Amino acid sequence: QLAAPPPSGKSCGQASPWQCPRPDSEAKRRHAVMSGRGPPPGHPAGRGVVTLPPNATGRSGSGWGEQRSRAAPPPPGWAPPTNWQSQYGAVPGLSMPAGSAQSLVAAFGKGGPGESRTLNRNQKTLLYIVPCLLSLVLYVLFANVYHRAWHVVLTLAFSAFITLIVVAYVRSHIPFHFWLAAFSLFAVCTTTLVGVLSYHMVLSEYWLLYDSNTYTNILPSEPASGYADAGKLVFADGTRVDATKALGYKDGDTYCVAPIVDDQEPALVQFWAVGRNCCGARGSFECDDAWDSKARSGVVAFDGREKYSAAMKMAEAAYGIASAETPVLVHWVVEPEQIETKSWRIGISIMLVGLLIQQLMFAAISLGLNSALQANMFFR
Repeated sequence: QLAAPPPSGKSCGQASPWQCPRPDSEAKRRHAVMSGRGPPPGHPAGRGVVTLPPNATGRSGSGWGEQRSRAAPPPPGWAPPTNWQSQYGAVPGLSMPAGSAQSLVAAFGKGGPGESRTLNRNQKTLLYIVPCLLSLVLYVLFANVYHRAWHVVLTLAFSAFITLIVVAYVRSHIPFHFWLAAFSLFAVCTTTLVGVLSYHMVLSEYWLLYDSNTYTNILPSEPASGYADAGKLVFADGTRVDATKALGYKDGDTYCVAPIVDDQEPALVQFWAVGRNCCGARGSFECDDAWDSKARSGVVAFDGREKYSAAMKMAEAAYGIASAETPVLVHWVVEPEQIETKSWRIGISIMLVGLLIQQLMFAAISLGLNSALQANMFFR
């Protein structure tokens, strides 16, 4: 209750002290609050000022006594909050007992109260599925797009790499977000590495054959310059590999060459069957399907041309034959389409094996991740 105003026509000095509260009563109330003897400002317990009658304090003095003010008592059942720090924030200068911070981290994780430190079943499933889907998308790009737009695929992979690093750093205080970004980052790195290796090992040959032309019923005496854009060649009946004029040029590996002829040997050898580590020094040739009498087709060899050229020059000198200026080099096979399909299957198999190994690693890590988090091995 507030003190009543002085009667009309009288000043505070002429009125009764009962009606004139002391000017410092508000200051004393604030002092009581600051010293801990009263409720905080705004609390229902401190919304009024109770005035005491004269001489209510028990002090001796003037006849008028002394005006005092005190806070009203709190309502029945009121108690101070126990979670004051979570509601109002930390108090400056307040020190916590030793080990309290570690106990809070162990209970709630680094993210604070309300965030579980361990991973539940759904989160573990996402840790396994999301990197797998990301790897599948990148493998599809490496298998179907990389040969035409390699810079686009590598740019996407690099962008994903940088993005995941940023996410792992920014969300490192939340275990699930951190590990999801970490697993995905590892998936991007391994997928990019395996995809590049798979392409350069076998898929590049597949796409060269796929994008090149196929010619049939070719005579060995026809000019090779007319088939410069060939990928698969099917020769006329009676065409064979002359293994008696084969030669092996050794330079680390053995590069084998043998002329392709028919019943009428041409003046210039236009087509050569080639292979690696499949012949002797002279007079033997067992590369690819050269042993099969049904073979009369060739798949153009796009790599190792410099070493094969050295072997051809040695064969020309050894057997007294002449070769065209730009002959066509082929792998002698029965079915050239099978070679193309085989290259595709090997390349995809390499990617699938890489994905399988990656997912097995993620499964093993996920099984032991909760134990590591509970043991406070991370996010200290």
